[in-house]
Amino acid sequence: DVAGETREAGAGAGGGTGADADALSQLPRAQRAHSTDGGVSAARRGRIERLLASKAVDVAALRDASWAGLPDDLRPDVWRILLGYAPPAAERRPAALARKRREYADWLPTTFGAPGADLDRSEEEEATYKQIGLDVPRTAAGAPFVAHTRLQQSLHRCLYVWAMRHPASGYVQGINDLATPFLAVFLEERLRENAAAGSASAARGGEGARRDYFFFGRTASEDDGGEGDAEGGGTAAEQSEQPPAQDDGGLQLGPDAPETPSSARRVEGAVAAAVSALPEALLLAAEADVYWCLCEMLDRIHDHYTFAQPGIQVKCDSLAELVARLEPRAAANIEEQGLQFLQFAFRWFNCLLIREVPFCCAPRLWDAYLAEGDDFPDFLIYVAAALLLTFSSEVCTMEFQDLVMFIQSLPTKEWDVADLDMVLSRAFMWRATAQLPAVGPA
Repeated sequence: DVAGETREAGAGAGGGTGADADALSQLPRAQRAHSTDGGVSAARRGRIERLLASKAVDVAALRDASWAGLPDDLRPDVWRILLGYAPPAAERRPAALARKRREYADWLPTTFGAPGADLDRSEEEEATYKQIGLDVPRTAAGAPFVAHTRLQQSLHRCLYVWAMRHPASGYVQGINDLATPFLAVFLEERLRENAAAGSASAARGGEGARRDYFFFGRTASEDDGGEGDAEGGGTAAEQSEQPPAQDDGGLQLGPDAPETPSSARRVEGAVAAAVSALPEALLLAAEADVYWCLCEMLDRIHDHYTFAQPGIQVKCDSLAELVARLEPRAAANIEEQGLQFLQFAFRWFNCLLIREVPFCCAPRLWDAYLAEGDDFPDFLIYVAAALLLTFSSEVCTMEFQDLVMFIQSLPTKEWDVADLDMVLSRAFMWRATAQLPAVGPA
C-alpha cells in the first residue's frame, strides 16, 4: 500500500497535490471557483468508491485516498467513517447511525426544549443559550444558507446540546464556525436525497444550485446593496416569488451560466425553499450527523477549549518556532515589530483557520484535517505556517501597524480550492522536513 499517493505526487512536484490539483489549476479561475472537491480525478474517485463499497472499509487506505480532496457526493459518507462516527463494517453501519441519530433526537426535548417550551435553565445555561443565539447568525459570513431561519435554529440546537453535554469546556466562541462545514455538507446530502425521491433529473440539475447556496452564493443584500432578511434567505417579496422546492433543478449557477443579481437571487430562493420544505426527519438526521461529527473532531483538540485554552497557547509557541526555522527573516521581523504570535494565531487555532479562507474552501480543508486522524492537531501547526509564509514577502518587510492589519485580514477572499491545495502541500512537505515535537493531546 502506497501511503498518501496523491500527497507524495504533489510533494515530488514541489507543490500541488498530484494530478488532481494540476488538472484543477489548468481550469479558468471562473470555473475553478465553483469547485469544492479539488477536481478529483476519475481514478481516485474510483478508488474511494471501491473502498466505500467494501464489506469492511480499510480506514487507513481511505485516509490516504481522501487527503487530497473528496468528491462532493462521497464526502458525507467518507467524513462519517474517518471520524469514527460510522463503523467501517458495512453491515453494521445503518443500524449504528440510526441508533446515534435517535439518541440525539431523544436529547432535544429535555436539553434544548420543544418549540415554545420554557425550560428552567440555570443562569450559566441561559448565558450559553443567548451567546450561541448571537453567534449563529454571524457564522460563515458570505454563505447564504446561514441566513435561513430553519438552519439557524438547527445550528443553535446542535451547539447548545454539545455545550450541555461537554461541561468541562462548555461553549466557546469559534466552535460555531467548526460546525458549519458539517452542516453544509450533511444538509446538502439530505437535499440531494429529497430531490432524488422526486425525480433523478431534479437531483442532478440542482447540484450546482445547492453548491452555490451553501458555498458560493451571494446574499440579496450583496446584490442589491440593501439589507438581507436573516429570517429565510431573502426579502418577503422575494420569498413570495420563490419557486417550489422541486423546481430547483432548473436553476444552475456555474462557469457556463452568466451570474447576475437576479439569477443569484433566484438560485438562492429556490434552494431556500427546498430547505424550508425538507422533511423534519431528514433535517434532524443531518443535524445529528453534525453533532456527532463535531464531537469526534473536538475530542482530538479538547485542550483548545478547556480553561485557559492551553492547547492553543502551545500551538502558538510551536508556530513561532516553526516559522523561525522555515523563514528566519519573517520571524525576525515579527519579533522586531513587537507582534506576538498569540495575538493573531490564537484565532487561527481556535477556528482551525476556517475564517482565514473563503467558505468554499472549508470542505477541502476539512478533508485534509479528517484524513490526518490523530495527527491532525500537529498538522494544523504546519498549515498555519504555510498560510502565513504564503505572504512571506509582506511579513518580512511590513512595519507594525501594517503588519497587524495585513495578518488579521489576509488577502485570501478570492482564493479557490487550488490555492488552498498549495498551502496544504507546503504544510505536508514541511512536516516531513521540519519535524517539530508532537504537541497533540496524549
